[in-house]
Formats: sequence, structure tokens, C-alpha cells
Amino acid sequence: SSGINAEYGCVGDRRAAMVTEEYFCKTKCGQPFLLKRSIHDVTVEVYVQNIKLFGHLDQTVRESHEISDQDLWSVLTKDSSVDDQFYWKLDLENNKLTLFQVLGLDESSTIQWAVFNVQRDELAVENAVELINRLMSEISEANKALADKNSAMSTLNARLEEMEASVKEHTSRADSMESQMFHHFAEILNSKKRKIRHLNHLLEPSKDPSVSR
Repeated sequence: SSGINAEYGCVGDRRAAMVTEEYFCKTKCGQPFLLKRSIHDVTVEVYVQNIKLFGHLDQTVRESHEISDQDLWSVLTKDSSVDDQFYWKLDLENNKLTLFQVLGLDESSTIQWAVFNVQRDELAVENAVELINRLMSEISEANKALADKNSAMSTLNARLEEMEASVKEHTSRADSMESQMFHHFAEILNSKKRKIRHLNHLLEPSKDPSVSR
């Protein structure tokens, strides 16, 4: 494994496989990307704001100098902590990822070692759009179901309020009827008492012995 240069950050970690070799790198501004070397070619994968950019090696220094594939791979994966003359630059306006080598003390004089033409992974974008559309559809259906449930709940609440009002009304009527019944019962009872007292008053002379003689 190799370190990451704080300024250029060209190289991060490396792992090998049977058919392909992958190398994690960073551009000068810290954008991570992945180099892949297979038997056939060298490709690159960059993720910018969750959108995958992929590209193939379009131009190398071999156009003016003889260099083997292995030597080129060694340059592409050069550890910037050892040699900070090399750095990567991602140009999204022109869809290019370029490896530069600084020839002087500053970056006024550079040469391009490799240029990758990168473009969006349209399939991934289409899948993302499809996923978003499906999620939006599911959200719309869920909102509709929620609206239906809210409507049914509102109907039930209205019915419950009507039933509560009806119960209150019947309770009020029952209380009123009970009060009236007690009132009438008291009147009838008092009337009966008065009649009983009256009859007792009428019967008192017949009970007096002096009256019978």
C-alpha cells in the first residue's frame, strides 16, 4: 500500500486480481477515482455527486515516446509521496481526466502523460431516473392511500360526533323525563296524603263515643 500526498494526492491504495488490477487515486483537488487495468485496456471510474463517470485511455505519452504498457501503468500509479512531479486533474467541462508531470519548479511547464475521456454512465443514470420515477410513483400511491384513509377517518369522526351528540340529547331527555316523573310522583303522593288526611278527619266523629250516644 502507499500513502496519499497532501498536495497532489495521486495514489491511495492498490489491489490486484486474476484478470484486472485496480488502483485507487485522487486528483489534485482531492476527487477520488479508480484506475482499472485489464488485459485489453486501461479504464477509469470517477464518482461526482453520486453520478458515475467512466472512460477509456484516449491519449498517452507514447505518441511521442516509446513506453511499454507496464511502464505506463507504473507512471499512472506513481506514488506522489515519493515523486510529487505527477498529479491528476479532472476537467468536467471537457470531460477529461489528465495525468500531468511538472518539468520545472512550478506548474508553468508540464507534459501530459495520459488523457482519459470520461462520460456519464448513461445506464446508471437511466437506472437512477427509473428508480426515482418508481419511488415517486410509490410515494404518490402512498399519499393517495393516506388521503383515502384520512377521508375515511374524517367520515368516522363525523359519525362519532353525531353519535355523541345523539347520546347527549337522549341522556338529556332521559334526565328531563326522570325529573318530570319524580315531580308528578311527588304531586300524586301529596294528593293522596291530603285525601287520606281528609278521610281521617271525616271519620273522627264516628270514632268519638260521645257522638254515638
